[in-house]
Amino acid sequence: MFLSALRRRSDHAPDPARFPCPLPLVRGVTVLEFTAPVTFLVGENGSGKSKLLEGLAAAFRE
Repeated sequence: MFLSALRRRSDHAPDPARFPCPLPLVRGVTVLEFTAPVTFLVGENGSGKSKLLEGLAAAFRE
């Protein structure tokens, strides 16, 4: 699946008091465009997402 952008749905207005909306970085964002490939690691807690990244970092350090 390839995404070129993420857009905030206007019919689901977020609560401005709930995380992450109060953060200045996120507050005014309605569209997030990707100009380069991005990989999202998604999974349950304990499924190994961090270990995978740590292994990759260790491999590239050498």
